Amino acid sequence: DDFKKLTFFEGGKAKATSGAQDKGQRRQMQRFVAACRGEDLEARQADFERAIQTTRVCLAAVRSMRGGAE
Repeated sequence: DDFKKLTFFEGGKAKATSGAQDKGQRRQMQRFVAACRGEDLEARQADFERAIQTTRVCLAAVRSMRGGAE
C-alpha cells in the first residue's frame, strides 16, 4: 500500500486510517514554473542561502571530526 495506510491500537482495538499521499511533485512543478517566470525571487534567494549555510555546517563538522578546529 506504499505507506498510505496507518494502523494503530487504542483500548485493545485496532484502528486504521488511510489518505492521499503527497510526494511533493505538484508543488515542485509550481515552484519551477514560478522561477521560470521570475516570480518569488526572495524565497528562492532565502532557500539558496539556507543551502549554503547547511553545506558550511556539514563541512565544518567533517573538518572537526578529522581533528581540525572550527
